[in-house]
Amino acid sequence: MGEYEILKILINSKYSFIYEINSNYYIIGSNIFKKCLKNEIDIYNKFRTELSKLNFFDKNSTKSIIEQFDNICSIINVYDDQDENEVKKEIFNLLKTISKDELYKINEQRENINKILDFKGERFYKYNN
Repeated sequence: MGEYEILKILINSKYSFIYEINSNYYIIGSNIFKKCLKNEIDIYNKFRTELSKLNFFDKNSTKSIIEQFDNICSIINVYDDQDENEVKKEIFNLLKTISKDELYKINEQRENINKILDFKGERFYKYNN
């Protein structure tokens, strides 16, 4: 998967989210591209830790990760108002500078978001990705 495909996935997604790219953290979506603040990184890392321990058959575990996901989304929505064309340009410029391995990791992070959305029952996102 190349940078054009990843760019399409990120900018056409219904949900903006936090991504780790080359040890930096960014909020990325159709109309946002912003480097994360320390508190946003802390919240995201807590989410990732919980996600790695997630047992999809445990209702409480699933409920907790969904609540954390929703918390991150509410923080991100505060920023969701940049010029869409400028965002595309900035994201693409970043993607051009990273390795194929990092592109794979971005796609993997996106897949984790899709899993959470499945459990939230928001299956319609698949048609907006």
